[in-house]
Amino acid sequence: MKKLSIVIVFLFFVSSAFAQTVSDSEANSGSIYSFYGVGTPILQNSAQEKGMGIFGVSSNDLETSGLSNPAFWGLGAFVRGTANFTLAKYNAEDSFSSSTNSLFEAGTIHVVFPIVKQKLGVSAALYPVTRTNFKSSITKQLFPNATDTLGYQFDKNGSGGISKLEFGFGYAINKYIAIGYAPSLAFMRTNSSEKIDFSTSGYSTNTVNTDITASAFSQRFGILFSKRGLLNNNDIIQLGSSVVLPVNFDAKSKSLTTKVINGATTTIDLDRSGIGNVSLPLQVSGGLTYFASPYFNVSADGLYEEWSKAKYELNLDEVNNYSDRFLLGIGAQFHPYRKGSDRFFSKFRYSAGVSYDKGHLTIDNQDINTLWFSTGLGVFAPRSSRSSFDLSIQYGIRGTTTQNLVQEKIWAINFSVNLTELMFIRPKLN
Repeated sequence: MKKLSIVIVFLFFVSSAFAQTVSDSEANSGSIYSFYGVGTPILQNSAQEKGMGIFGVSSNDLETSGLSNPAFWGLGAFVRGTANFTLAKYNAEDSFSSSTNSLFEAGTIHVVFPIVKQKLGVSAALYPVTRTNFKSSITKQLFPNATDTLGYQFDKNGSGGISKLEFGFGYAINKYIAIGYAPSLAFMRTNSSEKIDFSTSGYSTNTVNTDITASAFSQRFGILFSKRGLLNNNDIIQLGSSVVLPVNFDAKSKSLTTKVINGATTTIDLDRSGIGNVSLPLQVSGGLTYFASPYFNVSADGLYEEWSKAKYELNLDEVNNYSDRFLLGIGAQFHPYRKGSDRFFSKFRYSAGVSYDKGHLTIDNQDINTLWFSTGLGVFAPRSSRSSFDLSIQYGIRGTTTQNLVQEKIWAINFSVNLTELMFIRPKLN
């Protein structure tokens, strides 16, 4: 029961960190492309999988929780908990200017409990699906007549996104096939602010704040095929796939405007408050992982999201930029450790990979795609524990300056803490 208490404390700690980060991140800024619709889609892969440049739908190492495929959850013998954190820096530029933004946020919180060893396991998770986090500022001039000039500054920022609270199970049918199912509550909360300041005191300062809230039921499924001894006695090949069904929200939007006139502040409920249909698209992912030995493996993953059929009735101009998204990634991992060894290099695993994300936006006939280069390092706890932590570094190039669009060069550091322990230990007889 002591190990179970550790798990509960672990979940309380990372849940608190998640809540604080969502609030604090409103003061930071991420990708400018998260302005559109429900924001930028977020992958639910860990720092270990990010270090390989893959989604992780076929890579199951039995000692981390593995959120990407529900079929993983029935295969382990340990309680597995994972918390992910990301620090990203965005260097953005267009044809006329440049800016630098940074963002720190918590990602996935996930725990898996084995009910029947290597047969049935249950999962609980809280994780982001999309994220909106941006700031923009435009300074312009108007010419009311031939002799007057009116300058103004328009600022717009936003934060929030869609997250899921999920419970599910994984079940190993036999030594070759495992399946999983995960229903969840998807909830949406975004806030945006538009502010206009004029250079002439005779004009009032206007600020419009818009809150959008919604919730809906979501489902996803997973399957994993495993085969040992394909080319030698120690190798394993795994084929994995996951499907996330479309999600439909009846989103409620409420806008308030604040005017400052002669030092007095007035708040007005705008008429554009209302209800509109918002949806997340079908997602299908699949991949192959080959463990050539206990010390080396390679993976290739693909993901497809049908964004062209997604809805965002709160702003039809933004949804017109949606397009189908596909992602391809390939990577490798080398782990020269020996279980039970105290040798220094036995405590590390190394990974590297590359991925291409076509993106879910097409603006002025330009796909907002991203090319990622990744590397990672895993560090194992002392001999008495199977826990570990993973660190990955990613460099991405997103978008283009063509058609006066924005190109972002992104540095991202991802950190995962993996708690892996036995929940119950049967005492020995005296």
